[in-house]
Amino acid sequence: MIADDRLIRHTLTHWNFGADLTGDLMKYYNHQVLVNDRSVMLVTADGSVDCMKDPGEQENNVHYLHYCETVTALKVLEKWGNFVLKIFTIFEHGTICLLYLLNCCFANVHIFKPCSSKSGNSEVYVICIGYKGWEVLEMIWPSLIAPYQGFVKTDDTAMFPLESINFEFLQQIEDCSNFFKQLQCHTINENVRHFIGQVENDDEEINKIKINVAERFIKKYRMAFHIPKRHKLITNYEKHKTPIIEEEWDFKLVNVIELPIPNEDNAIKAKIGRALITVTNSKFCNVNFNLCKLNSTNDKNLLEEILPLLSPHYRIIQRTLCENKPQYVYQRTVFYNFMNNLESSADIVLIRIPLLTRFLVGLVYILAQGFTTVTLCRKGVLILQNPIKERVHIVKTFFKAIEGVYHHIDNETNFTADILEIISSELFENGNFDKIICRYNDELFSE
Repeated sequence: MIADDRLIRHTLTHWNFGADLTGDLMKYYNHQVLVNDRSVMLVTADGSVDCMKDPGEQENNVHYLHYCETVTALKVLEKWGNFVLKIFTIFEHGTICLLYLLNCCFANVHIFKPCSSKSGNSEVYVICIGYKGWEVLEMIWPSLIAPYQGFVKTDDTAMFPLESINFEFLQQIEDCSNFFKQLQCHTINENVRHFIGQVENDDEEINKIKINVAERFIKKYRMAFHIPKRHKLITNYEKHKTPIIEEEWDFKLVNVIELPIPNEDNAIKAKIGRALITVTNSKFCNVNFNLCKLNSTNDKNLLEEILPLLSPHYRIIQRTLCENKPQYVYQRTVFYNFMNNLESSADIVLIRIPLLTRFLVGLVYILAQGFTTVTLCRKGVLILQNPIKERVHIVKTFFKAIEGVYHHIDNETNFTADILEIISSELFENGNFDKIICRYNDELFSE
């Protein structure tokens, strides 16, 4: 996985992730949100599902996704618009029927494998040009959309009966399948040959071919090395070059964080989506982690070490309060512990609580507004000190608003909902708060 979300973060207003914010197009309610958004002239569908456990059934396993992508494209495209769909092999009735549908709906359909696609895999791209318009589908749309709505099972049912597909089309499909199969087999055999016994100068020849292909690609498509600013999707990205945390530290103040104060306009902008069951990766942690293996056996020792830093009045919030719970239950438990432990005269100490999601990081960001000092310590300890009465009152107001959102989402019926974000991530990114949280999580999971 490429852990780089800059394109999405800097163009977020142009993205639509559906009703549950997962972007899962196989959920009909996400399709409904997407098709109500706008009409377009180009749709590209490059999705897939994890087939690592059953690679021999890849075509069948991804067929339902391809069906959902195609139906959605046919609904949002303007007349004479174009559609590009990534598929794999063309052996099963589901793929053949889908291609026949596209041939009926578009003026021209081509199957193409670009040079940037690995020659050893089976992916190819269906390029559909010149959409004939909604009137082609209007009469059959109810039956076409029925599987998507869950009214019809599609596991063993073909979209079209065999006798309705003309022989010439089937012959083209067979020729196309054989053509790409032979190319893939050739590459696989070459890879096996190189692996078993490498021929002298093989690497040199392969590198020459790579360079030649790259040069031809750049020349043919007139690739520019210096893109004019007016053509860039992201124009204002600046990479942080200076470290924000000292390397030598041991239970001492690392950063007194000066946070932009959220106000009514930018503080509580809750994004509601499908509830998280578990977290397997996070932009707020730079090391590998496993929540199931995180224990709380050292919490007592940690508390003894940090006691000299605390005022006489403090509250402890620990990992043990929500061990072995689904992520969305854990997050709600953390929120109510923050809410119930927030007082105008007490420091708050977070001990070994993973802060891996936008919701939790935003929650700590808001909580920190009530304190003058935020101390980052080793081994997953964060201390919020010197509360200010007036600011604590503001934080409580924000927490009440979040509680109201929780009451609202409990009425969601399409899916188990949760709060995924409460403030824009840009707010705490601008002040390097996210980097502080990264260091906190890194220490927590680096034992």
